Amino acid sequence: MRIKRAVSILLFSLLLMGICASVAVAESEDKVVLGFILPTMQEERWALDRDGFIKEAESLGAEVLFQASNNDERLQATQVENMLTQGIDVLVLGAVNSSAAAAFVEKTHNEDVPFIAYTRPILNADVDYFVWHDLYDVGRLIAEYSYKAAPKGNWVLIEGDPGDDATAFMREAFFKVVQPHVDSGDIKIVVDQHALKWSPENALKIAENSLTKYSNDIQAMCCWNDGTCRGAVRALQEQGMDASDCYTTGQDGDIANLQYIVEGKAGMTVFKPCPPLGAAAARAAYAIATGKKPKTRGTLFNGKVDVPLISVENIPVDKNNIVEALIKPGYVSLEQVYANIPKNKWPKIN
Repeated sequence: MRIKRAVSILLFSLLLMGICASVAVAESEDKVVLGFILPTMQEERWALDRDGFIKEAESLGAEVLFQASNNDERLQATQVENMLTQGIDVLVLGAVNSSAAAAFVEKTHNEDVPFIAYTRPILNADVDYFVWHDLYDVGRLIAEYSYKAAPKGNWVLIEGDPGDDATAFMREAFFKVVQPHVDSGDIKIVVDQHALKWSPENALKIAENSLTKYSNDIQAMCCWNDGTCRGAVRALQEQGMDASDCYTTGQDGDIANLQYIVEGKAGMTVFKPCPPLGAAAARAAYAIATGKKPKTRGTLFNGKVDVPLISVENIPVDKNNIVEALIKPGYVSLEQVYANIPKNKWPKIN
């Protein structure tokens, strides 16, 4: 653990005699201080990440400095600077812009502070560890579920922010599944656009324009997260359409999207247990701060180094498995998910 707030050594000179003397006061260690910065609190999942991290860190005896960046990379740069001046032992950061965040890694290391990338990869930087829900897996699942629901027809891709390397990871895995069906002509990618800053409003505009241009002849809207999916669902609702007309996807498992799924408004989401991921990041950060190595599961080459991975399993969810996958294990409650469904139509939970 880095030693912070060290008591300075008092130097004074006896100029007339040409004698120097110094007084050294013993240094002392404070408790571990972990910096945790998330890109936004726009989606509800980020509150779960935060809570999981803070709860685990405090149980270990660490202090947490937390901030969210409102999807503003300039604000995030300021937050990184501020945390470093406060003497954190480890920085855990979910990047707003993955390319810009490479500079944060260098700045953090210049202060002898280890750096953990959280949930979003940072390429071409000396990242110490990466904590994530496997984004290749997310892209694969979105592709597989979309193809199962709409094996032929016109597809719209509403990808995430282009400055977030998570978008590229998901796209690579997505097209490994879909490209053969595109090549055969069964699937036509008629629109492929990015929702800037993962904005639901940007996704709404993409979806509305797509439906207008193709006269509602769209069989799937493959959205990269739940926020963008909500934008797509709004556009479909405006046209009197639902998931039976146009299949939609997402990731995160926001309550609103789980409600859409059981209501038939959305097709699926990739649920990512966020409190466990936050807790895993806290354990890793605490281990590093106290001179230990966290447990890892493989590595990911980020263009510069092989970054050790710490991961938590993804859970694909649709109307067929939502009870078994999420409600029975206690991730969410029946009352939350089925809030907009008449109670006499709720599933029976044994």
